[in-house]
Amino acid sequence: MGFPVPGRVHDRIHPPPPRWLRAPLILVGLGAVALALAWSEAHPARPMVGVGERTFRCATAPPGSYGRHPWVIENLGAVPLRIRTRFTSGRTGFSLWQGQEHAIEPGDRIIVHLTWVTPRREGAPFTSFATLRTNDPTRPEFRLAVVGRSGLDPR
Repeated sequence: MGFPVPGRVHDRIHPPPPRWLRAPLILVGLGAVALALAWSEAHPARPMVGVGERTFRCATAPPGSYGRHPWVIENLGAVPLRIRTRFTSGRTGFSLWQGQEHAIEPGDRIIVHLTWVTPRREGAPFTSFATLRTNDPTRPEFRLAVVGRSGLDPR
């Protein structure tokens, strides 16, 4: 027996597996790599917008009155979600400035508000909305809307 070869101490403490076991270990290792690649392709690291019901149906509102409704927008993905207001309808106000980009970190959420003016004519239907753009590849654009009718509350 000669001098130990540097770097081979590990082999004396933990000898390599017998030849009959090497091929199955390699196959198991390759299978784990293939599974990890398939998982990463099926579940890529991407932003994912989460928002509940996108249309709010409000009760009858007095003509000429103002209304406001909140929504929670959350990032269900693994990378930051970028969101910006693309368009708002008519006399609609929205809490995110149009054209300014906002970032929502993974797992975080923001609250946005849509405000509207009810038509002055009694019984007139109305819709107010904001269209938002995101970097979520499955939902690059979505709309938050309020639908209602002006008139006196029947209570």
